[in-house]
Amino acid sequence: MSVPIGSKIWNLLFGCRHRELSRAFTNQGETYKVCLKCGAHLPYSWETMTVLPRAKQGRKQAQNVADRRSH
Repeated sequence: MSVPIGSKIWNLLFGCRHRELSRAFTNQGETYKVCLKCGAHLPYSWETMTVLPRAKQGRKQAQNVADRRSH
């Protein structure tokens, strides 16, 4: 699915609110949802069943990398 150029420009200027999300996917140990408007991957928590706030996204990704290295 291609994102129209008008949507890309709007998102570049004002950002996307990510209101239309796909179901959760897990790939290579990372769980996320995809915004159907802009295509952004948003980290998802199975524990809380919510998209992770931006402050926790970096910590979660760092933990995933550390877990992969320890195996």
